[in-house]
Amino acid sequence: GPVAVYLALLATHQGHDVAGQRLAQRALALLPEHSRYFRSFATLLLALNNLNGDDDEAAAAQLREALAIGDHVGNIMNSVLARCHLGGLALLRNHPDEAQRLYIEALALADELIHPEAVRSFPLIGLGILHYERNELVHAQRCLEQGLELNLGWGQIGGLLGRVVLAKVRRALGCPASTEAIAQMIDAITAHG
Repeated sequence: GPVAVYLALLATHQGHDVAGQRLAQRALALLPEHSRYFRSFATLLLALNNLNGDDDEAAAAQLREALAIGDHVGNIMNSVLARCHLGGLALLRNHPDEAQRLYIEALALADELIHPEAVRSFPLIGLGILHYERNELVHAQRCLEQGLELNLGWGQIGGLLGRVVLAKVRRALGCPASTEAIAQMIDAITAHG
């Protein structure tokens, strides 16, 4: 079961959604109910694959389940990621207050980790996007810059959306030169990943 979880994680992060989905389902079939830590990972991976496949309803249900399990067993990383993805869905559904609550909860949870820096990047980027949607450009820029700086430890592709929104924020704030630099970085990231 745990091996299937790690294989599902690898497949998902390599963009092999079908294999990631199949392996996460296999992991859940193999893992006993009391193996809640690994079950939270498998459930989160199912949710991520459903998000990639545009099944937002299934993803939301799985994210809520992963969040509940993660909170119960103290899997802070999963709890943070589940809240961030639920926050993104709340934004898409035009529920900004719910998104804000989820991102703030995720940020507080990340601070409980021994090394919270990289994990904090996800809720900070989410909050930056939320502030952009609310036209709170100075707050958006601050959150996005902080989040993207911390995201460097997680690989460039993880902060791609944050970079796109930061470019929009900087353009709106009258900084076209830095917008062009971000656009070039985005082109470089997508060319390599």
